[in-house]
Amino acid sequence: MKKLSLFTLLLILVSSCSSKLTKEEAATVIKEYFPQYCTSKRITKHSYSYARYGTDKEDREALKIFRNLEKQGLVNVKLSITGITSNPDKDYSITPTSQSLDTYGAGFPITKMTFSEIVAISQTENEAIVRYKVKNEETPYHTLHVHKNTYSSKKRYDCDKTEWEQEVTLIKFDDGWRLKK
Repeated sequence: MKKLSLFTLLLILVSSCSSKLTKEEAATVIKEYFPQYCTSKRITKHSYSYARYGTDKEDREALKIFRNLEKQGLVNVKLSITGITSNPDKDYSITPTSQSLDTYGAGFPITKMTFSEIVAISQTENEAIVRYKVKNEETPYHTLHVHKNTYSSKKRYDCDKTEWEQEVTLIKFDDGWRLKK
């Protein structure tokens, strides 16, 4: 009986000292950095203006998009009319509401990127390279970017992809695994 108990205790100690990174542990660390948002460099973080330079049809489409976002409680729309009264210039500007800022932070993000799953782990004693999948979901602001054809992010991911893989390096500390910065 004592031999069995000693063997069980030894097995528990050996398994608890293991420094092998599991997919579940890696997912827990990586999920802390999501969601992230993909934005366009052509639309500023605080406001977006649309001047009437296009056709009447393009202007109606733009205003329809703005009003739809306004109905969702995401933006405030302001119309400025300048110039001569027979052919005035109309400029629309939109700013995010507090509801939008609480949900998405500053700006008008095209997509919301979320962690999907761990694909593979390559590990040495105290370091691990983790390959994982990211999924992209359109936000309500996506229509702004489609209307202006502004898929122009210079970040390491693309706003128009639906799913892709990325790699990160995790380092083992005495209290657990952390993202290498």
